[in-house]
Amino acid sequence: MSTRRILKYPLQSKPGSVALTLPWGAQILHLDAQFGEPTLWISSDPQQRLPVDRKFVIFWTGQEFDDAQLQHIGTVPGCGTSEALVCHVFEIINGEPNL
Repeated sequence: MSTRRILKYPLQSKPGSVALTLPWGAQILHLDAQFGEPTLWISSDPQQRLPVDRKFVIFWTGQEFDDAQLQHIGTVPGCGTSEALVCHVFEIINGEPNL
Protein backbone atom coordinates (compact mmCIF):
# COMPACT_ATOMS: atom_id res chain seq x y z
CA MET A 1 0.00 0.00 0.00
CA SER A 2 1.40 3.38 -0.95
CA THR A 3 0.91 6.72 0.73
CA ARG A 4 -1.00 9.37 -1.25
CA ARG A 5 -1.77 13.03 -0.71
CA ILE A 6 -4.77 15.00 -2.02
CA LEU A 7 -4.04 18.45 -3.44
CA LYS A 8 -6.34 21.04 -4.99
CA TYR A 9 -5.79 23.41 -7.89
CA PRO A 10 -8.18 26.31 -8.54
CA LEU A 11 -8.88 26.95 -12.22
CA GLN A 12 -10.20 30.02 -13.99
CA SER A 13 -13.92 30.33 -14.67
CA LYS A 14 -13.52 32.00 -18.07
CA PRO A 15 -13.09 30.04 -21.31
CA GLY A 16 -9.55 29.26 -22.42
CA SER A 17 -6.47 27.16 -21.78
CA VAL A 18 -5.00 26.51 -18.33
CA ALA A 19 -1.55 25.01 -17.72
CA LEU A 20 -0.92 23.28 -14.40
CA THR A 21 2.30 21.82 -13.07
CA LEU A 22 1.28 18.65 -11.26
CA PRO A 23 3.37 15.94 -9.62
CA TRP A 24 4.28 13.09 -11.99
CA GLY A 25 1.65 10.34 -11.78
CA ALA A 26 -1.06 12.64 -10.39
CA GLN A 27 -4.54 11.16 -10.64
CA ILE A 28 -7.50 13.49 -11.10
CA LEU A 29 -10.08 12.73 -8.43
CA HIS A 30 -12.76 15.38 -8.70
CA LEU A 31 -13.76 18.68 -10.27
CA ASP A 32 -16.22 21.01 -8.56
CA ALA A 33 -16.81 24.66 -7.69
CA GLN A 34 -15.18 26.09 -4.59
CA PHE A 35 -15.81 29.74 -3.78
CA GLY A 36 -17.36 30.11 -7.25
CA GLU A 37 -14.28 28.87 -9.13
CA PRO A 38 -13.77 25.49 -10.82
CA THR A 39 -11.35 23.52 -8.65
CA LEU A 40 -9.50 20.31 -9.47
CA TRP A 41 -8.59 17.80 -6.74
CA ILE A 42 -5.82 15.33 -7.46
CA SER A 43 -4.14 12.44 -5.67
CA SER A 44 -0.36 12.14 -5.79
CA ASP A 45 2.58 10.41 -4.17
CA PRO A 46 3.92 12.82 -1.52
CA GLN A 47 7.47 11.67 -2.28
CA GLN A 48 7.13 12.49 -6.00
CA ARG A 49 9.14 15.61 -6.79
CA LEU A 50 9.16 15.36 -10.60
CA PRO A 51 6.83 18.05 -12.00
CA VAL A 52 4.77 17.45 -15.13
CA ASP A 53 3.01 20.17 -17.11
CA ARG A 54 -0.56 19.26 -17.99
CA LYS A 55 -2.90 21.41 -20.04
CA PHE A 56 -6.61 21.90 -19.62
CA VAL A 57 -9.21 23.92 -21.48
CA ILE A 58 -12.45 25.42 -20.22
CA PHE A 59 -15.57 25.98 -22.31
CA TRP A 60 -18.89 27.54 -21.42
CA THR A 61 -22.14 25.92 -22.44
CA GLY A 62 -22.95 26.80 -26.05
CA GLN A 63 -19.34 27.17 -27.26
CA GLU A 64 -18.28 25.11 -30.26
CA PHE A 65 -15.00 23.16 -30.11
CA ASP A 66 -13.09 20.27 -31.65
CA ASP A 67 -12.93 17.44 -29.12
CA ALA A 68 -10.48 15.23 -31.05
CA GLN A 69 -7.64 15.78 -28.56
CA LEU A 70 -9.65 16.42 -25.42
CA GLN A 71 -10.72 14.24 -22.51
CA HIS A 72 -13.70 15.46 -20.47
CA ILE A 73 -12.81 15.96 -16.81
CA GLY A 74 -16.05 17.40 -15.51
CA THR A 75 -18.76 20.03 -15.59
CA VAL A 76 -19.17 22.75 -12.97
CA PRO A 77 -22.57 24.45 -12.71
CA GLY A 78 -22.63 27.86 -11.06
CA CYS A 79 -18.98 28.71 -11.63
CA GLY A 80 -17.71 32.26 -11.75
CA THR A 81 -19.87 35.22 -10.86
CA SER A 82 -23.16 33.86 -12.22
CA GLU A 83 -25.16 30.92 -10.91
CA ALA A 84 -26.33 30.37 -14.50
CA LEU A 85 -22.78 29.96 -15.83
CA VAL A 86 -21.68 26.37 -16.49
CA CYS A 87 -18.01 25.52 -17.14
CA HIS A 88 -16.92 22.34 -18.91
CA VAL A 89 -13.31 21.29 -18.24
CA PHE A 90 -11.29 19.06 -20.57
CA GLU A 91 -7.69 17.88 -20.43
CA ILE A 92 -5.66 18.29 -23.63
CA ILE A 93 -4.36 14.77 -24.13
CA ASN A 94 -2.31 15.01 -27.30
CA GLY A 95 -0.95 18.23 -28.78
CA GLU A 96 -3.04 21.36 -29.14
CA PRO A 97 -6.73 21.22 -30.14
CA ASN A 98 -8.33 23.68 -32.51
CA LEU A 99 -10.00 26.10 -30.12
